[in-house]
Amino acid sequence: MENFNNNIESIETSPEEEVTPDKMKSILQDVIDDRFEVFDVETMASYDAIFSEGYEPYFLNIWTIKSGYGFGYIVFHNFLRRVGTGNTFVTTDFTDSGKRLFQKAVNDGLIQQVSEQFGLERKTRWQVVGDPMDNLVKIRDSW
Repeated sequence: MENFNNNIESIETSPEEEVTPDKMKSILQDVIDDRFEVFDVETMASYDAIFSEGYEPYFLNIWTIKSGYGFGYIVFHNFLRRVGTGNTFVTTDFTDSGKRLFQKAVNDGLIQQVSEQFGLERKTRWQVVGDPMDNLVKIRDSW
């Protein structure tokens, strides 16, 4: 397992099962349609974040069970949708995998860093600058 610091039937996928292009397009479409529950946290990916009234969302981590399909990056889009374009969120230090994920999101025009690390927890503030669902449509169409 790689760690990155609505009612719907779940799409079943085991860690050994290959995800076909049609299945991946279906997964992406479900996330685009705000049916995030499609993700099986036991075999695919999930994230932890704190959303508390009056505070910026606090992104904790992403974990990917099945690597090679970008599931961690896909679930990150769900987090960004919840934050909302134009809004900010905070993170703490990343693992190397987390740094790569955030750099990809920066390169894709989804987020930008708006502060250097601050405080004892070494938090960093980020802003959602691109529409995460528009980006998922591009990813879906590339499959």
